[in-house]
Amino acid sequence: MSEVNKGIQISGGNVQGPMAVGTGARAVQHIGGPAAPPGEAERLLADIRELVERYREELGDQARPVLREADRIEDELAEDDPDADVLSDTLERMARRVTAITTLSQAVAALTTLLLG
Repeated sequence: MSEVNKGIQISGGNVQGPMAVGTGARAVQHIGGPAAPPGEAERLLADIRELVERYREELGDQARPVLREADRIEDELAEDDPDADVLSDTLERMARRVTAITTLSQAVAALTTLLLG
C-alpha cells in the first residue's frame, strides 16, 4: 500500500500559528498565558525604558519609536479587556527595533512571554 504525502509546503512570506495535516490531525493555539503577577508587566516596561535610555546611542533613530511602543502596551494593558492582537503586533514591532541590543531584546522577549504566553 502506498502512502499519500499529506504534508504542507509553504514558500515565501511569514507563516504564524498552528498547522496540522493528515487524518485526524489537530492544531491548537492558546493565546495568552496564565495571569501575570501583579506589577510584573509594569516592571518589565520600566526596565525596557531604562535600557532604551542606556543604549539610546546604539539604537539611534529606533529609540523614540521603542518608547512609543512601550506607551502603547501600557495603554492597552490599562484597558478592561486588553486586545491580544494589539499587544502582539506592538511587541513584534518593538522586538524588531531592538534586535541589535541583546539585553533589550531579552527584556522584550520576557514581556512578550509574560503577556502572550
